[in-house]
Amino acid sequence: MGKLLRVRGNKLRRWFLVVVIAATSMFGVVREYRAGSGNRVEVKEVGRIALSNVDWLTLQDVDDRGRVLVIHNSVFGSPRRSLGVVSAQPILLLWDLSTHAFSYRLPLDLTVPRGSALAKAWPSIFETAPRQFRFLSNGEVVGVVGCYVVRLDLAKGKANWILPSPDACEPQPPYFASRNVTSRAEILSMNRRREEFAVGVNVGKWPRLFIFGPTGDKPIASWKLDRPVTSLAWSPDGSRLAVLYDSSFDAQLKYICKLEYPHLPNLAVFDMPSGKQEFSVFTGEPENQVAFSADGSRLYCIAQHLNWGLLGAEGQGIKVFGASDGKKVRSFKGGPHGVGQNFSLSPDGKLIVADASTQPFSWEGATIDKIGRFVILNSSSGRVVFDQPGRRMHGSARGLPYEFAFTPDGRTLLVDPWTSWGIPGSFAIDVYSVTTN
Repeated sequence: MGKLLRVRGNKLRRWFLVVVIAATSMFGVVREYRAGSGNRVEVKEVGRIALSNVDWLTLQDVDDRGRVLVIHNSVFGSPRRSLGVVSAQPILLLWDLSTHAFSYRLPLDLTVPRGSALAKAWPSIFETAPRQFRFLSNGEVVGVVGCYVVRLDLAKGKANWILPSPDACEPQPPYFASRNVTSRAEILSMNRRREEFAVGVNVGKWPRLFIFGPTGDKPIASWKLDRPVTSLAWSPDGSRLAVLYDSSFDAQLKYICKLEYPHLPNLAVFDMPSGKQEFSVFTGEPENQVAFSADGSRLYCIAQHLNWGLLGAEGQGIKVFGASDGKKVRSFKGGPHGVGQNFSLSPDGKLIVADASTQPFSWEGATIDKIGRFVILNSSSGRVVFDQPGRRMHGSARGLPYEFAFTPDGRTLLVDPWTSWGIPGSFAIDVYSVTTN
């Protein structure tokens, strides 16, 4: 089913063919979980967000008004790797979950501002940096590009560039000297309750953390970090911030082989806004993402890499730590294939959706197409309550993890599967309904 729609944004008009695929029962698998309440969870695919002429759509965020923030990019490459290739002018789109249509379009001029120190020092950063954008509570959008923070006024279609610190323009950061480095230039995390956001800057003379308020173009707090950051997470009440360090670097910020990571603390929790470190621990292996439980008493971490065995690569699982002392509480694999790289907690904290993709064995290693899938777990027991049938991932997308976002009410789950490159409409974002009875 297709619908022709005129989308307006920033005084620009363009005709899009919006492809909305109707609900099917293909992925409508029902699973039960009984830990605690004995309730049943039903997950069904109810639609897709796609464009007929798109090379890729990337899921960014969803707000309490049912608006899905996506980025439309039309150049091949990997926008989530620091060495990937990205478009000179991606397009910000808003999809309305109630009308099943795009409601806003804004071309983003994310080139280096003229006269900036970074333009002279390191012009290639804007050709390689990933894009991250999130909603603010006032309806505006904030993003990170290279070493800059960008505030977007959607009503006016204007961008406000913010350089957190002059030393973020260091021409050649010592820890980015190796061509093998895949750390992102900046990491963004939102504090929904206090309307603040944190930015971990991995470029510059040394990694730093910056805290911004809901308004203004200057950080309200900042401090130096031990190593480059791979993930940030706010506690539910906004009083603490968890920092996950990139285990690819040692204490002197020397890049090392990922298979020979140092046994240094890679998970730390800071008091906010003082910035006082409460504790730091070594989780046992490199982790890719961290999140607080809904009540703030636990920290969840998911493995950064896949396990390679005789039958191929599988996810290593999720670990659970006490948020007050960092002591390990438990861990679970997350189903027969394991989980790894990316996950998201439901707003009530009862469910975890995670990437359960696997890499079939091949003498050619990672060049073979992987089998993409995701699972939904009970956050207390780790039991699988929904498992999506696997599908083959083609081309360069096979190396990219799934991305997830729950709506604030927890009734809708958005999944960005990165299915295939170069096929019109193949970069659809899947929409699922989640019902707990």
